[in-house]
Amino acid sequence: MMLNTWLKISRFIPTTAFVLACSQTLLAGPALAGPAEDAYNRGLDLKGNGKIPAAIRSFDQAISLNPKYKDAYGTRAVLLNLLGQHQKAADDCTQIITLDPGNIQFLTLRGRLYYKLGKYQQAVVDLTRVISITPRNGEALLFRCQAYEKLGKPDLARQDQEKAAQLGFKPGMF
Repeated sequence: MMLNTWLKISRFIPTTAFVLACSQTLLAGPALAGPAEDAYNRGLDLKGNGKIPAAIRSFDQAISLNPKYKDAYGTRAVLLNLLGQHQKAADDCTQIITLDPGNIQFLTLRGRLYYKLGKYQQAVVDLTRVISITPRNGEALLFRCQAYEKLGKPDLARQDQEKAAQLGFKPGMF
């Protein structure tokens, strides 16, 4: 998942490409029918019209009707992050990861959110898990590098930066 510009995690604002990648990789399971899907679709329409708070309320409703609706959690997480509600966004990521433990996009997003919240050790745990699933994930290596720096672990940070560079990833490319 490539971001158009590199921003330090402390200023992370997802690009449209990142938002779409997260939304498109959710595994919603069989097609949902009924009120939860209606609420979700209404939320997507509101989001598309720039009515973010109203969209979030629609996703809230979809989740209350179907607590396993990963797409609703995911879209709401991305929107909450955009609004700076990082803890709530991280909580939604946790719900997705509980329902789909191998979801790399939301595990990565939660790691970034933990970093943003100053929870550097939790960020390292999430990003380490991402790297264990996708060892050639240079983006996760670079973000974990920054978390290690905040934790005062320069040797580990340098190792991640070197591994990322070997994979062709460097801070200026995002």
